[in-house]
Amino acid sequence: MRGGEVEGGLILALLLLSLSPAEPIPHHVGARRGGMGNAGVAAVGGAESLFWNPAAIPASPGVSLFGQMKLNRSDFGFDPKGIAFTWRRIGLGWGNKIAVGLKGTPDYNYYAAALKLSWRAGIGIALKFKRRHPCHYYQFFGERTYADLGIIFFPSERLSFGIVLPLGEGAAIAGGALSLPSLLTAFDLAFKGLSPSPHVGVELRLGRGFRLR
Repeated sequence: MRGGEVEGGLILALLLLSLSPAEPIPHHVGARRGGMGNAGVAAVGGAESLFWNPAAIPASPGVSLFGQMKLNRSDFGFDPKGIAFTWRRIGLGWGNKIAVGLKGTPDYNYYAAALKLSWRAGIGIALKFKRRHPCHYYQFFGERTYADLGIIFFPSERLSFGIVLPLGEGAAIAGGALSLPSLLTAFDLAFKGLSPSPHVGVELRLGRGFRLR
């Protein structure tokens, strides 16, 4: 939801359009990234950007809200959520993602800040605090601290490239996205060690509020 506009969509994950192998939570954050094979480091938009590339937050003006709930909770529960605010060239965001039922209960609070350097480029950082479980009080921060440093670059209005470098745990990711009036394509390479993992996704824009991914 952004600027009073509510956009709903029917999301269909097209497995034939995704080259990414099965990966553990918490990678699958957001309907767009989940339906596009986890390709999203350069596909900007909404508060979910703070999980993928904090540098992309200022690309969404005003206030953005994000929420997701896993309906089938027989194996684990997964409920990421977030909010982002952009004022002029500055973007701020908060988010949380938790996987209840997995070993160790992965639970992270995100605090992100970004700066739009120009219409062509932006930088951002997301501090990630891993929270302790079990705990009998609310944890604003956590017992361990990590960070993601993000960069985004727009050679043109339709083409974007992004890079995310982890400061601590996580994988380095580089990718690009091409946005057309009726089509969005994205390609990411995630590097953890010397083995890159490719992620490819396509989004068809079939009308206002309807996306096929």
